[in-house]
This record gives sequence, structure tokens and C-alpha cells, in this order.
Amino acid sequence: LSTIIFPILSKEALCSYMTYKIALMPSMVYKLATSLYIYILPIVPDLGNYIYSVANIILPFIIYNILNKMVIRYEKEKQELRKKNIFVFTFPIIAFLLLLIVLISGIFKYKMIAIASDSMHPTYGRGDAVIYEKVNVEDLEVGNILVFQKDNIVVTHRIVKIYRQNGKYYYITKGDNNNADDTFHPSESHVLGKVDYAIKYIGYPTVLINEFFGKE
Repeated sequence: LSTIIFPILSKEALCSYMTYKIALMPSMVYKLATSLYIYILPIVPDLGNYIYSVANIILPFIIYNILNKMVIRYEKEKQELRKKNIFVFTFPIIAFLLLLIVLISGIFKYKMIAIASDSMHPTYGRGDAVIYEKVNVEDLEVGNILVFQKDNIVVTHRIVKIYRQNGKYYYITKGDNNNADDTFHPSESHVLGKVDYAIKYIGYPTVLINEFFGKE
């Protein structure tokens, strides 16, 4: 038991621990070192079975304690780094996704939509996204980029003229990249808001999905 079984159990337990917690290579090096040393160093003093068995039981225990402290320290540092990564990366991503959901849903004052044409180039183009603000029609001015509903299409064109008829505001609009004014003059009932910000390229997925399913 003391000269064969306990030393083998100690060595195998240490090697299993090192393989599981660290890597396979340290276990192989340790086994080779403890198994082949007699062939590499043939002149070894005979310390007797007692000293030999004690050494082969205690040595794995000492190595285990040293490695275990190192592993605990490493795992603690890794856990702290994971927490930092969650704070640095995960929270901003979640906040960004929540902001996108809020903007796309339009439940508050601002809403984001994707642009499917180049009619407003170079102000913004196909695949960009614009964030428009829901405003009172009295606050709209010539030069604002108006967001309005035409049938089932949302249009974002610049206001070139405002006139009032039958107690309602009407708007003559034009795309910056178009040669002529729009033939459709939206009234205040068609108005959704005015564009405040444009973000490059992030509307492409929506545009491509709509085109794939044959939507305008």
C-alpha cells in the first residue's frame, strides 16, 4: 500500500487535476519525469522504501497545493475580467438594442425608419436610417425634411413650400436628388414628423428584407 498503491494514486490524482484544470502537457511532463528519472539519472542514492513512498505521496500533494493556489487566483482574475467585460461590452449592447427597439417602435417622441431610395441623396441614401421627431404642424418650416404617409408608403422629402387651404396646412415637397417637386401634396393629416438625424447604412437589413418579400 505505502510503496506502490498510495504513490500511484497520488500521482494519478495530481495528473487528473492538472489535465482538467490546466492542460494535458503538464501531466505528461510530470509522468515522464517521475517515471523515467531512473533511466536518465542512473546513479541515485538508495533512500529506502519508506523515504521513497513518503516522497512520492507528499510531492504530488505539494505540487497540487501550489497549482491549486495558482488556479484559484487565475479563475478569480478571469471572473473579475468577465464582470468587467459584461459591464464594458454587454450592458452597452443591451442599451443599444433597447434604444433601437424604442426608436423602431416609435412609442415615444422619436422613431427610426429605413430609407429605400436615393431620392434624398446626398443628404442620405438607400440603406441609411433616419430618426424623425413627432412635431406639431405649426412648427414645420420650409427646408425641414418632412416625414409623411402616402397610401402605404412613408416618404421623407424636403419641404419647399407651405400653404394653407380650407383651414389645413399643405406641404409641397421635393427629394434633394429629384428634378421636380412631388405631385402629391401632403396635408397636416399625413404628417408623421420631421427628420432630425440620419445614420449611415444600418437600414440596409430592413430594406433588403422588404425587397425580398416584395414590399415597397
